[in-house]
Amino acid sequence: MANVDPEQVALALTELVSNSMRHGSGVVDIDLTSDANILLLSVGDTSDLLPRPRAPGNEDVGGRGLGLVAGLSRCWGVRHRPEGGKTVWCEFSSLPG
Repeated sequence: MANVDPEQVALALTELVSNSMRHGSGVVDIDLTSDANILLLSVGDTSDLLPRPRAPGNEDVGGRGLGLVAGLSRCWGVRHRPEGGKTVWCEFSSLPG
């Protein structure tokens, strides 16, 4: 996966973990998997509260994290966990586009 920028992955990881610690609950778990074309980063917690992107104003201190994750990754989303809670994930592609 030579085309994946490790700094972008690290920044997305930091944002997702920070969001989970600030807005979620329980233990935060992290999963990183890959195949030949996709690197999948997943961060989960036990809260059912789903993240929602915001449009912060210039004076707002927070609210930019999910926009940053969206800009760094190919795509992102949220899935409910069968045992309760949620996992927020994002994908990075080694292929152009």
